[in-house]
Amino acid sequence: MKSFLEEYVADSLARSINLQEQIFILPSRRAVNFFKKELVKQNPNHFFLPSLYSIEDFIAEIADVQIIETLPVVLEFYSVYTEVFPKDKQESFETVYNWSQTLIQDFNEIDRHLIDAEDFFGNLANVKEIDHWSKAENPTSMVKNYLEFWKILPKLYTLLTQNLIEKKQVYQGLAYKLAVQNFDQYLNENNKQLNFVGFNALNQSEQILFQKTLAEEKGSVIWDLDASLLTDKHHPASTFLRYYQKEWKFYQHKENTIQPSTDLFSASKQIHTYAVPKKIGQAKMLGQILAELPKEEYSKTAVVLADEALLQPVLNAIPEHISQVNITMGLALKYTPLASFFESILQLHFHNQPDLFYKDVLQICGHPSFKMAFPKESKQLKNYFVENNILNISRTDFFQKFKTTDVAFQKALQLIFKATENNSNQLLQNCIDLCLLLKHYNQENALQLQYVFSFHKLFLQLKNLTQSTDYIQTNKAFFHVYKDILAHQTLDFQGSPFEGIQLMGMLETRVLDFENIIIASVNEGVLPSGKSENSYIPFDLKIAFNLPTYKDKDAIYAYHFFRLLQRAKNIHLLYNNDASGMEKAEQSRFLRHLEVFPQAKHQYQHHVVSASTKASLQSLQEIPKTPAIIEKLKALLANGISPSALTTYIRNPLDFYKRYVLKINETEEIEEEVSYRVYGNILHDTLQSLYEPYKGKQLTKANVEDFLANYETELHHQFSKHYNAEAIKKGKNLIAFEIAKQQCERFLKQELKSIEHHQLQIISIEETRKIPLKVKNLDFPIFLKGKADRVDLLDGTFRIIDYKTGKVQQNELVVENEWDNFTEDYKYSKAFQVLFYGLLFKNEAKHKPMESGIFSFKNLNEGFLKFGKKTGKGHQKEHEISDEIMHDFEMHLSELIQEIVNPEIPFTEKEV
Repeated sequence: MKSFLEEYVADSLARSINLQEQIFILPSRRAVNFFKKELVKQNPNHFFLPSLYSIEDFIAEIADVQIIETLPVVLEFYSVYTEVFPKDKQESFETVYNWSQTLIQDFNEIDRHLIDAEDFFGNLANVKEIDHWSKAENPTSMVKNYLEFWKILPKLYTLLTQNLIEKKQVYQGLAYKLAVQNFDQYLNENNKQLNFVGFNALNQSEQILFQKTLAEEKGSVIWDLDASLLTDKHHPASTFLRYYQKEWKFYQHKENTIQPSTDLFSASKQIHTYAVPKKIGQAKMLGQILAELPKEEYSKTAVVLADEALLQPVLNAIPEHISQVNITMGLALKYTPLASFFESILQLHFHNQPDLFYKDVLQICGHPSFKMAFPKESKQLKNYFVENNILNISRTDFFQKFKTTDVAFQKALQLIFKATENNSNQLLQNCIDLCLLLKHYNQENALQLQYVFSFHKLFLQLKNLTQSTDYIQTNKAFFHVYKDILAHQTLDFQGSPFEGIQLMGMLETRVLDFENIIIASVNEGVLPSGKSENSYIPFDLKIAFNLPTYKDKDAIYAYHFFRLLQRAKNIHLLYNNDASGMEKAEQSRFLRHLEVFPQAKHQYQHHVVSASTKASLQSLQEIPKTPAIIEKLKALLANGISPSALTTYIRNPLDFYKRYVLKINETEEIEEEVSYRVYGNILHDTLQSLYEPYKGKQLTKANVEDFLANYETELHHQFSKHYNAEAIKKGKNLIAFEIAKQQCERFLKQELKSIEHHQLQIISIEETRKIPLKVKNLDFPIFLKGKADRVDLLDGTFRIIDYKTGKVQQNELVVENEWDNFTEDYKYSKAFQVLFYGLLFKNEAKHKPMESGIFSFKNLNEGFLKFGKKTGKGHQKEHEISDEIMHDFEMHLSELIQEIVNPEIPFTEKEV
């Protein structure tokens, strides 16, 4: 296959033209580089290169200006805006910044298409007046200001363009307009031939330049499109060339016609389309296609990403054996790890809160880019916040806490968290200094060092910009400008532009040809991009003034797509077919076109790709009991085993193994809201504090009334002790506090009512007991250990009480007559627990009737929920814990402990 540039250069050299008398203009700088390559390749002798330009560089030279980016134009626009608008009607820079970029893009289109500004803006103001939302005869001041803006727009445009021209720094559209004005003089003074190579969709300025060149025989225009595409009157790829053939005077003469550059589109081709779910799926499929590619085909292959967000997944999916990949599109800085790091910092200062919120601190100091520099200190910082459950902290206390740490770490914290008092210059300098600090810690990591360097360069660029204007003063304005610049900055890759597989975006393929083409994201809404247009100009007005619309954009994409296919032999087209989320899953109309209007020699195959998954049945895990594990179990039993440990085993032996043998605890996290565990501890400790002074005493009505007078103060104290006093003043924590108050009050009132009719003596409060247990066939010491929330004597009945903040029903404390599945089914866990407490305290009952049960704070209406055992006679319940019940429980408990220490029975996972 011969590429378009190969054939064109070969033809030019065959005609023995004098290259020094030629100027070649191509669509992009990349196309210029490939053109140079072909010149050198096909010309074996030493020679001087001709003048080569990208179209933008050529326009800048004719216009004798520098084409600048949008941001400096926005700054100049705001300067003009403040001159034109009265001070009482002016908006802030950050507000104007948001909408002025769109307006400048409209200015760009108007100038490139040489629209008469006064006529255009007059029509635009009329349209806005017709369309505005208020139809009242006497419009409000808001409506008047809105309409006044559109009427004053011509003045803004005129002053802006005048100022830019004076500085010789203009936006692209204005450069085109100036180039058209200067082009006659340029042609008169220039003796060289102009050759416009490989263009398609031209704006009005370019059309005038091209037509004048042809009319005055000062050069040529070489188009690149296949014969079958050019002659098809309805094919979208030839939309613009058909228009030029019909409308340009040069082509009115029969001898002057647009000539096709090839007829290879209808030649034999292998076309594969792939319906693949998600971006990651496309990247993996693309990697599989590349893996099957012979090494000698690498230099003939291009991977084209219609959606440039696919770059990182594709880079990760490229097979390891492919060492040469030339990436021309650059990695957008906003997708690098440092982007999220600096965004978190800027967001912190943008919101400008007086205290530091724990999430902000941990998000920044837990970021990989920060942790790589300060691993030890980052861990220490996180532990401090977690262990103390800190939600908010003043900057003074924060810096004081870490004043003994590494000096560089302290400096980093100051640069990140020190208040900038809404001073964007200070914030910017802090970011620059932070980059220099991180640079020192990334010397061994080349990629991370490149990220740091790129952001340092970006912040220096911002610094130069802020020093040239007074508009970027606040952190809010700075953050807007930073986000805008970041969106357009890329991390460029280094490599040979002519070797290996070429990885590029769609627009970078202009005038380039490859035998093997792989295009990803060939979806409607991506290729072509669809109707979304960022413009204030109504569609009808665009039509009236011949400005490009989304229809023209569709035709441009069609040209790039089909032109890229015309010389290729092996074509792979991937699209997303998963419509979940915001992603579109409709295949592009271009794929439909290939399918519905097939060429005779095209071999078209469609593949539906899905993730290869194997259904694997997970078997329940088993952990054998080694001698070392048995020794740990013996140590656990000798120290005293708790009812919660035993019920954990009943629920799932594997959880018991992890928690009590391996000592693996749940990861501690900062509790932004009061957890159930903390809530329970607060209520328990509040009641303990109230009842503790009356241990061993008879409780009177006056005592409980005193509790009712003081419980709220004690509850406050316990919340501040266990959690955070400030945190319960608002939000869900305030609700939790109010619920705790209500539950305490209801419980105490219930207690008061009980005392009016019964005698109540407090035996013990939150007292721990540890007793030995003899188990048959086990020759090592075993102890039972537990803490009952309260033990009392009610009218002579010995009661062991457990407080539960959750909801418990009476039937959860009842066991079957024959104790069926008692130590196997977790539903008996609460009954198991209260019987365990009964066993611990039975000797203190001294032959008194004994009951053990629960006060459920979410079910206080039921009162004291007692353990019960069905008698078998009409399913009546026996609530008193008799010696027989204790004996039966002790027997089942012994069997459970024997099972736990039996080396023949592994810890077997249960389905929970």
